[in-house]
Amino acid sequence: LATNLTRGFYGAFSHDVGEGVVRVFDPRVTPGMAIWTWGYPPPPALQREYCLEPNLGYVELWGGTVPNFSDEALRPLAAGDTLEWKEWLFPFHGTGGLTCANRQAAVRCELNPESREISLGVFATLPLPRATVELRLARQVIWSERTDLSPEAPWRRTLRLPEGADASQARPVLTLRQGRRTVLTCQARPQLPVLWGSQYLPAATDNG
Repeated sequence: LATNLTRGFYGAFSHDVGEGVVRVFDPRVTPGMAIWTWGYPPPPALQREYCLEPNLGYVELWGGTVPNFSDEALRPLAAGDTLEWKEWLFPFHGTGGLTCANRQAAVRCELNPESREISLGVFATLPLPRATVELRLARQVIWSERTDLSPEAPWRRTLRLPEGADASQARPVLTLRQGRRTVLTCQARPQLPVLWGSQYLPAATDNG
């Protein structure tokens, strides 16, 4: 269970196949979030119980109206009462990962502090012609590019911080705009090593 979500999205991304799925929601109404997988490393027998072989792995992402299963968290409805909300679930690809998302886009924005490289990726849920992808550091624009985005054509770049730019005091911020409309703003997060995937799983055997 994740009880400390501060933004209205969560998702899963497979680095092996470069695809993911994200859920966008109102955390004031449905703050609950639970993840279930096969475990690590995933037991072959358990995989066969749920899926045919070969398969690309498995993950369940659950959302709910309470953050956990404690009695204090329960918000029972009286007879005849209802609770309504809207949420969006969409697949995405071509970004290399996930840092933030909303209804219009899923974005990756990661900074490697050692190499000073910034990994960027943008997937748009609808066509965004002549969109602008902009990177700022301490409120100054350090890079900008205009591009046509669509679900069929995600955008991805790897940049290096300019000489003299200091990211230790403030992290870079990516902004996706179309004209004067801001589609999404996302602060870079530190890039972490990938500690899962096919290179870490045990080799398949005849016995499973």
